[in-house]
Parts: sequence; C-alpha cells; structure tokens
Amino acid sequence: MTQVPPNQQHYRPPEESSGMSTMTIVVIILGVMLLIMLLIGGLMVAMLLPAVSQVRAAARRVQSQNNVRQVALATLNYESVFQKFPSNVKNDDGETLHSWRTELLPFMEQNNLSDAIDRDLAWDEGANAEYTSYEIPTLLSPRGSEALAVTHYVAVVGDDTVIRDGKVTFGEILDGSQCTAFLIEYPESDIKWGEPRDVTLSEAVNIIQGSELPGGTVVGMASGEVIDVPASAPKAEIIKLFNCSDGVSGLKPQ
Repeated sequence: MTQVPPNQQHYRPPEESSGMSTMTIVVIILGVMLLIMLLIGGLMVAMLLPAVSQVRAAARRVQSQNNVRQVALATLNYESVFQKFPSNVKNDDGETLHSWRTELLPFMEQNNLSDAIDRDLAWDEGANAEYTSYEIPTLLSPRGSEALAVTHYVAVVGDDTVIRDGKVTFGEILDGSQCTAFLIEYPESDIKWGEPRDVTLSEAVNIIQGSELPGGTVVGMASGEVIDVPASAPKAEIIKLFNCSDGVSGLKPQ
C-alpha cells in the first residue's frame, strides 16, 4: 500500500466543544449574584422603611411638644408680667377683636408684628388683615395641615377653663396649675392665629378621642409642662383636665 506523505495527509479541524464556554458560565454566575444582591437590597429597604417612618413620626411629635412648651412658657411669661393669664381682646363695647394669641406675640419674639397690629380694629380689618396673614412657626405643628397663617395650638375654652372671658389668676386654678391644661394640639385646625376662636370642651374631647397621631394629642399645662393624651382617654377625664376647679384628672403629668 502506498503511504501518503505526511505533508499530503488531509487536515481535520478540531471538534467543537459541545459544552458552554468559560466566559458564558462566568456571565451567568455574575448575573445570578447580581440578582441575589438586588433581592437582598430590596428586602433590606422594605425592612428599614417602617423604622424610618417611625423615627420621622417621633421627631415630628417631639417638635410639636417643643412648640406647645414654647406657647405655654410664653403664656406664663405673660402671666408673670400682668399677674393674669391672657384672654381675647375686646373693645369698650364688648366686641371681641383679637385672639389671646395676639397678646402673646411679644413673648414669642414677635415684637415688631405686635407693634404693627392695631388693637382698635378687628384682627382681619384694614392693615391687620395683612399682618395676621403672616405665619408664626411656633404655632405650626409639623403634624398639621399646611394652611396659611393658622394655629395648630388652640385653647380649650369654657366657663371654668384657664383661657376664658375675664382674665384668670393662678389663684383661680383650684385644681393646681400642674393638673390643669389649657392648650391642645389641633392638626386639622383652620383657625387663624389672630382670630378670636378656639375650641370648646366637647370639641376638645372629639379632637383627642378621634386622633390617630402616634403617642396621642399633645397638651399644654398651666404650669408649662407638656403631656400626651391618648385617644383612649375617657371623656370625663378630659373635661376635668381642662377645667380649673372640678377635681384633678387622672391625666395629669406623672
């Protein structure tokens, strides 16, 4: 048999591998790892969101407590000067012109605004309408609506409350200033800060019991202290908390 010279033998190309290339395997592994990382990251974000929300809610609550404390301290500073708690401003004819909050302006670093307001005109009359349209940060709750020039902190008014017609002295708070509240956080308030309007005892009960705020409704005491009243508080105890002489409520500061 004649042998074919080596240089004349037919060339046979190498057979292609039937498996995946190394590069393809690497790409698949990297893709799977990336997908796992994304899933883990998404789960971590989902787990952290409630915690972040709770932290923000707690921060807003603390800020609201600070605002109530500032208003209560301004009220006490007013009392120390005039020996009585403030009340709505009336003219000689008995017509109510301004809110008791207008009287607090000098004690909340709002001297210029206080000087500009004409006490002989109603809060929304003439140039007063412009002045009382200004926002006062201390009177705005971070948990409240975004309406302009409102107050989210209002007095609870009645015949036996701290803020009422006729200025009240400390001696008239028979239940004690540490056990008697006068200021309430009202996040849905549409009351302008200069407007001589607040909430009644029955309205205060509805606000507190209907609140969904974390920690409850922030309330300011006649002593300057601040407490949180839960929505579960009984009606009778809420009313006793805001009256000056009908007995001490169990909702007093601990």
